[in-house]
Amino acid sequence: MGLFDKLKEGLSKTRTGFLGKVDQVFQGKKIDDTTIDEFEEVLITSDIGTEA
Repeated sequence: MGLFDKLKEGLSKTRTGFLGKVDQVFQGKKIDDTTIDEFEEVLITSDIGTEA
């Protein structure tokens, strides 16, 4: 397995987790201030690497 394959595999878990959280925020909800705040929290926590 090459370097890029290992990198792709490692980032797969990150991508899946991040997109799952984004989906949870917007799924079936009207986009309002609360939804935007939840989305902002997902973005910030994904940037610093902690779970909310």
